[in-house]
Amino acid sequence: GRRGRRTVRGGRLRRLGIGVTHHTGTFERVDGSGLSEDGATSCYLVLDQRLANRAGGGRAQEADEPGPGLDGFVQVGTTSGRLSPADLHVGTGLVASGYVPGREADHIGLMATWVRFGDAARAEGSIVDAYELALELFYQLRLTPWLSLQPDLQYIVHPGGTGQSDALVGTLRLEL
Repeated sequence: GRRGRRTVRGGRLRRLGIGVTHHTGTFERVDGSGLSEDGATSCYLVLDQRLANRAGGGRAQEADEPGPGLDGFVQVGTTSGRLSPADLHVGTGLVASGYVPGREADHIGLMATWVRFGDAARAEGSIVDAYELALELFYQLRLTPWLSLQPDLQYIVHPGGTGQSDALVGTLRLEL
C-alpha cells in the first residue's frame, strides 16, 4: 500500500450538511384560518457515509477512493407546522455497488422516508393521518458509462396524509 494511507472496511465521511434556510415571502397558514405570515424558516441535516469498501480486481481499496462498496445516508429536516402541512422529515437508506458478480457498476438501494404532518394541518381537516411512510427499493443497471436503466418500487403508507389507501408505485427511469 501507499505510505501514510490505510486500507479500511469503511471509509471517510462523504458529506455532512447542516443548514438553515429562510424564505422572505408571505405564506398562508395551513390551519384554514385565512391568516398569513411573512417568512418561512427551515433547518436540515444530511449525512452520507461510506460504510464498507468492496475490493475490486483483487486489490484493497483506500478509504477515500470511489468505487464498489456500501454507502449509507441520513436526512432530517424541519420547518414550521403553521406554514407547511409536513413539519418534520426523516430519511435513511443504503446503496450498494459491486456486489453482483459481473455487474460491478450497478447500484442497488433500499430507502425509507417518514414525514410527520403537523397539528395545524390536521386540525384544518384536509390532512387526517399523522404521518406518511415511503419504503423504496431500486436497482440501477449501468448499461454503458453514459446510459443507465433504473426500475424502482415504492410502498407508501398514508400517501399525502389524506386518508387514502396505501399505495404501491413502480417506475422505470432511463438516464443519459
